[in-house]
Amino acid sequence: MKFYLLIILSFIFIGIPGILYYSFRKDISKIMKRINPKYTGQVNNPFDFFRIIKAYRHPEEVNTYEKRKLRLSIILVSISWIAALLLFTTFIFFSDQILN
Repeated sequence: MKFYLLIILSFIFIGIPGILYYSFRKDISKIMKRINPKYTGQVNNPFDFFRIIKAYRHPEEVNTYEKRKLRLSIILVSISWIAALLLFTTFIFFSDQILN
């Protein structure tokens, strides 16, 4: 039962933000290609994530609507990465309790 609960929770915290991010990824790519030509647009690329943060911190290049999209993408990617890290460490340290 613990294993199924972990799978459901991982889908909620990794899958749903990932699907939401993927749904407007093209908008983010258009914004970022205009601001930073080095942006690749690959999913889960840490360099692109930090480029998004850097673009978000410079408000003179981004209007309010674009800034909201960048902020939402930062939040969604952060939630996915933190949840994946927690899931991985849970499997590493508590695998006996989960798989029993």
